Amino acid sequence: MSYSIEIKHNGGILLSLGGPQLTTFVPNTPNRRRALRSILDDIEKILAVADAAGALEDDINEESRTVITDGKTRRLTKTEFNIVAFLAKHPGYWRTRTQIMDAIGMHSENEDRSIDSHIQRIRKKGVTRILTQTGIGYCWKT
Repeated sequence: MSYSIEIKHNGGILLSLGGPQLTTFVPNTPNRRRALRSILDDIEKILAVADAAGALEDDINEESRTVITDGKTRRLTKTEFNIVAFLAKHPGYWRTRTQIMDAIGMHSENEDRSIDSHIQRIRKKGVTRILTQTGIGYCWKT
């Protein structure tokens, strides 16, 4: 699949992207350069949101129970993977131990602190996108 994008400003093309080639027009006025910089800043913000929204698709493989971080594949146990998958499906939302346990099917009253142990092991394996807030719970970092 190929995409083509042209960014225009005051009748002139500021930037043209198409297929495998990148063609740029260097703006010759300060106003055009500012306009291009503003547009590129907006594109960076859009891509950051898209990356966060696609975290589960891009970083997590449900079939092999693996997470890719820093270009390395991290293999997780079933429980560890279920915790990561649950948190990653709701990036930016804080979840309590009880909510995590319910979501992954842990039902023992004595196991709420085991979530802490699982998350500690997940982090030791190199998955660092889980945030902790004392008294609140855990969150997948966007």
